[in-house]
Amino acid sequence: MGKLKKVKIMLNTNEEVNKEIGDMFLNDSQSFLERSQILLKNIGPDDMGRRCKLLIDIRFAIECALKALIFYESHDDEQNTYNRVKKIGHKLKKLFNAPEVHQYCQFHKHYNEIKGLHMDDYDVFLRYSLETYIQFGPFDKKSDYYTLVENLMVNNKIFDIAEKIYNEVEQMYHTQVKSIPLGDTNPEKLNELEQRIVACKEPLPTKQPLWRRILMWMQQLWQKICCFLRHIFCKK
Repeated sequence: MGKLKKVKIMLNTNEEVNKEIGDMFLNDSQSFLERSQILLKNIGPDDMGRRCKLLIDIRFAIECALKALIFYESHDDEQNTYNRVKKIGHKLKKLFNAPEVHQYCQFHKHYNEIKGLHMDDYDVFLRYSLETYIQFGPFDKKSDYYTLVENLMVNNKIFDIAEKIYNEVEQMYHTQVKSIPLGDTNPEKLNELEQRIVACKEPLPTKQPLWRRILMWMQQLWQKICCFLRHIFCKK
């Protein structure tokens, strides 16, 4: 008779770990918004390099809020969720199309607003002065730059969209810190939580067990069904 395989019992659920990581992303989104709000008042209209860096900061605020929502909604383990988010990268269209985001009607409206302002056309490489000059420097592209300035600085359209996305995610999943009495803490659970967060960047096994692949497939199918049903109700 073969030896029984020892099964490790997790002290934290996938949802608990994902919630911690989601809080980190949402805090990042808040930080980008706060910094942008300060810089909006202190950068002159002709400072193309700094204004484009500011645009990317606001874009990062949107990106981090959406990544937070993906983690909050995910029932998969943190490592698989992290790898899905990492694969999406900085592509706003892919973030908005992620099942965890796409299932909510309000984010369809925000993505349409972003497309209307051509924010999807502004790559994160605009944080570099060379890329800024290539995009907006030549004389025939100056009008594009001042349209961007209008939306960024004058009527605050870009910032307002980012702030609305942040607020909506924050209202769905509050991130306020709660004080926990020392006697109620579980050091082993806390230690495991920290270890799982740190390990989420480790490469996944090349071949997942069959039960694991079936479970992942069922989770993805369920998310797509929920997304489809919410999308139908959004149109009504």
